[in-house]
This record gives sequence, structure tokens and C-alpha cells, in this order.
Amino acid sequence: MRYLDEVAAAYPLSSALAKNLLWQVYIGNVDLPGGISAMPSMHNAQAALFAAVAYSINRRFGHVMLAYAVLIFLGSIHLGWHYAVDGIVGVTVALAIWLCCGKLGQERTVALS
Repeated sequence: MRYLDEVAAAYPLSSALAKNLLWQVYIGNVDLPGGISAMPSMHNAQAALFAAVAYSINRRFGHVMLAYAVLIFLGSIHLGWHYAVDGIVGVTVALAIWLCCGKLGQERTVALS
């Protein structure tokens, strides 16, 4: 966080501005709807679902989207949006739901046949 604060002092970072606004809302200095909720990480869950869909379309496309998901995971930690566990839980839950929906879809298809 110290590194990001130093960078934000020299260059305007949207993540630093958003972090400050969220903090001001949290401590009651700004009266806006909002709050800090990072567990599980929806950024990482969504990126994992993108990769899952991409793999279902094409293996090469899946590799590209997996690289994207890894960058989102690393970036969300580096920029201070999430702890690693937030991303891990988000990805795990999203992929579990993806797999369950796939199984339910297969069962429904078999039942309709």
C-alpha cells in the first residue's frame, strides 16, 4: 500500500481515488450509498467464468482468457482491491456454480430426450 500511495502521489490512480472515496463513505464523511465488500471477489469470479466459457468454445481462446483471469487475480491483489483469499473464494464458488449448472443442464437434456 505504501508503494501504491507513492505512485498515486505522482500519478492519478483511479484505484487510489476509489479507495479514498470508499473509505470516506465508510467513516461517514461522505453521505453516499456504498461500502466496502471484497469477499468473495466478483472481479476474479467473473474472469474465471470468462475463462470457463472460452474453454467451452475453443482451447486456444480458453488459454487467452485464463491468462486474463490470472492477470485480474494478480492485479486485484497488487492494486489493493483484494486479499488473495478473496479471489480464491470467488473463483472457487464461480467454477462450482458453473459445474453444477452444467450438470443440471445435462440432466435436463437427458430427461427431455
